[in-house]
Amino acid sequence: PPSPSRRSPSPSLYLSPSERKRKLDQRARVKSFADSLRRPDASHAGSSPSILIDPSRNLHLSIQRQKEQQRQYQLEQEQELQARFDQIEERERQWRKGLKADADDQWHRFWNTWPGKNIYESNYNRFIPTIKVRASKAFRLHHKYQKVLPPTTEGGTKIWSPTEYKKWEKSTPDEYSKLQRPLDDVKKEYHSIQEQVGFIEASLNKAANDPLLHSPQWLLENQAASWRECKHGLLALTDLSRRKDGQSI
Repeated sequence: PPSPSRRSPSPSLYLSPSERKRKLDQRARVKSFADSLRRPDASHAGSSPSILIDPSRNLHLSIQRQKEQQRQYQLEQEQELQARFDQIEERERQWRKGLKADADDQWHRFWNTWPGKNIYESNYNRFIPTIKVRASKAFRLHHKYQKVLPPTTEGGTKIWSPTEYKKWEKSTPDEYSKLQRPLDDVKKEYHSIQEQVGFIEASLNKAANDPLLHSPQWLLENQAASWRECKHGLLALTDLSRRKDGQSI
């Protein structure tokens, strides 16, 4: 151990009486606060020696408890609000369900008593099968003449220039003559289908836009499905853009 002569003097020796008293009071307050934070079981008989709790740790735990209580309160508020929103949505759903049932009932009463119902249904039922048959026929014709076309690098979608077509025509005159008749047939079918599709499309638009025909969604979807089937057949004819003059049909 160091000799007494080398020990550094205590700092308290240089304090004035008032400063020394302030230091002692501060130490007493810290000790009193520390005693108040002793473990509750320290006063029991046979307990282990008292252990002071770090004041900063105690403050941290207190802040954590407050945050947890705040989170729990916020969660309860959100759950309560969500329950109220669910009740409102359920009431609105029931209300809309009743409105829809009433609207459908009004539509059916109107549709069954509308004088133009038979005319509209007869045109629709007459033209949709016709378009399907014609589109199917045009589709088969398309595949028939497609076999005699010269190969292309874009899956049959290349638009031929007049120069390219004339060059191919001179090199294979027999193939060109075989090709011309199917092209003319498909062209006639194509324009015939276009006219009838235009009629059906106009009828669908009229049914959708006529203020007297507030058609329910299921009817329009049924008609649109048939329209899509017909359009599928027409899409197969888009490859017919390869003509002698390089123009689309």
